[in-house]
Amino acid sequence: MKIKNYRLYIVILFILSLSISCEQDISDEDCDTYGYADCNTEEPFEAELKLNFTINSNNKRVPFQIIDGRVDNGKIIVYDTAETSEIVYVMALPYYYSVKATYKSGDKTIFAIDGVNMKANSIEKCDSVCWNLPTFRLDLTLQ
Repeated sequence: MKIKNYRLYIVILFILSLSISCEQDISDEDCDTYGYADCNTEEPFEAELKLNFTINSNNKRVPFQIIDGRVDNGKIIVYDTAETSEIVYVMALPYYYSVKATYKSGDKTIFAIDGVNMKANSIEKCDSVCWNLPTFRLDLTLQ
């Protein structure tokens, strides 16, 4: 009975040692050959925010507000007017921004609202932290 228990322990230890040694080999090999050219090691503190609008004969100019936070309880930080279908702002990270655009359709006023949590993503690569910025785009077009 004791011999079977020892054999079981030896088999378990052997499997564990194989799995640990394999992980280390793969990790070491990746670090030795990893090209850091695509790794931005400096944390970004600002990023582009792209705003898309509908510019047409009824709405040649679209007033909008950029809000730090949510539309219903945030602070308006930019008042502007779009005259092109895309405007790009450089905004501080990490913050949640909302945008409220105002369109006219005859006597009606139409609001387009969108928001985004702007933050950089990070991933650990070997002995470094690599930062990535996703594309931040808000759709304020008429549907």
